[in-house]
Amino acid sequence: MSDGGSYRVRLATAADIPAMLEFQTPPGSEPQATADRLAHDFAVRVPADQTFLVLAEVAEGVVAVARASWIERPFSGPDRIPTGWYLQGVRVAEGWRRLGIGRALTKRRLEWLDKRTDTVLYTTTAANRPSIALHRSFGFEQVATGVDAPAAPPRADRLLFRCQRRGFERPPPPPEILS
Repeated sequence: MSDGGSYRVRLATAADIPAMLEFQTPPGSEPQATADRLAHDFAVRVPADQTFLVLAEVAEGVVAVARASWIERPFSGPDRIPTGWYLQGVRVAEGWRRLGIGRALTKRRLEWLDKRTDTVLYTTTAANRPSIALHRSFGFEQVATGVDAPAAPPRADRLLFRCQRRGFERPPPPPEILS
């Protein structure tokens, strides 16, 4: 439990997988399946610049995990999500919530994404008011309802949010295009 002490935000590594399982294993799922997915992320998606995993830790260990990922999905109807960069799964341990950790993890992921895109997406359910308030404070606006999510089936109360980032600077075109 938190005493309001300090925490450190840092990049997650494959060595953090055991500590991340508590936060990344969906209810009713096998931890080994989650460990395998995380191992794949660190072996394939992180080096390919498709996933960014960040965590918060205190002296006692990891207390929060969050990710940003490139999600490629066809946008073929009201129950689909567009391809793009998504903020996914801020998970903060009980006792460490409402201390700014989720905000710090979101800020760090947005800073990373600012080098990659000018549009960031995120999904949540309508009942997740704390998450909606957090993301709105960073400029996210609701753009759709009844959408699916990368790891979940469509739900009537699932919302899609978008944030247009101003910090993104597109690299200059190759020289052959300029001439």
